[in-house]
Amino acid sequence: MFEDGEKIRVIVYAGNDISKEKSAGKIVKNISQILGGAGGGSPKFAQGGGTDKSKKEDAIKNAKTMIIG
Repeated sequence: MFEDGEKIRVIVYAGNDISKEKSAGKIVKNISQILGGAGGGSPKFAQGGGTDKSKKEDAIKNAKTMIIG
């Protein structure tokens, strides 16, 4: 996750093994919605983002929960 001007971009890559358990596309879609945007992709690679920078910490917390549990 990184800031790009007025937007926050999200890029997630999951290797072959982990993508069977955790979908990069689902993670990015969820995080992007929190940020007021959209995103998605395949179980291995996804990208998206949003414009609500005030939700950045919420998005990070949610991502950690989705990835780590």
